[in-house]
Amino acid sequence: MAGLNKAVVIGRICTEIGLKYIKSKRDDGDIAVTDLLVAIPSGKNSSKSHGDYTIFLPVSVFGRTAEACAEYLTKGQMVAVEGRIAVDRYEKDGVKCSKAKLVADSVTFLGGGLKADGKAKKARDAITEQSEAEALPF
Repeated sequence: MAGLNKAVVIGRICTEIGLKYIKSKRDDGDIAVTDLLVAIPSGKNSSKSHGDYTIFLPVSVFGRTAEACAEYLTKGQMVAVEGRIAVDRYEKDGVKCSKAKLVADSVTFLGGGLKADGKAKKARDAITEQSEAEALPF
């Protein structure tokens, strides 16, 4: 039976955003990558003595969306991220470790924290343009 791997989260970016480029496996140039850490408020803890808690979820963004995030988003910005859950496996000091993260299909800027000069519309247009281009089969 096939499964479904889809997640949508809304939260605030809690780190400064950096942009890096990695080599493409298809050898058609470099790919832009931005790693975000999104704070997601999760309501009351099951134990009444602990109160509210927050989940800090790593998010990886690729391509033109990554470039737009690095250019227009700032720490504290609220975003909605839609994507799939992935697990990074690695070894640290001889111990096998794994870390869950969200690989973004889309990032929506929700307000507050955008860099000035009305660049929000330009950013949304750039991301929409890229998403439409990726959806075309040719």
